[in-house]
Amino acid sequence: MCCRPECRRALEFACTPATHTWYSTSIYQGPLGHGWHHAYDLALCVDAEESAVAMRAADGRGIAFNMVPVGQRDYNRREKMTLLHDVRGYAVLDHGAELI
Repeated sequence: MCCRPECRRALEFACTPATHTWYSTSIYQGPLGHGWHHAYDLALCVDAEESAVAMRAADGRGIAFNMVPVGQRDYNRREKMTLLHDVRGYAVLDHGAELI
């Protein structure tokens, strides 16, 4: 554990109730430990063989998109999110929030 003041501030920020959730049934081992999910712990995984892009949302849910070529996008109607693909890579637009 870090004892420097800047580390304590970072830890306090990471542990505010609005930014993290614990699921006892989760098999995920994240940066905060087993079952913990937080707002900045997102991931995108591209599976070219399956032509799919999977996203792990901040709450731990898996969200699937169709893989699209550069310049295209795929909308996930259920989640109200759009996968964007440009020359820099992928991004996800959450229509209820901000660019992820």
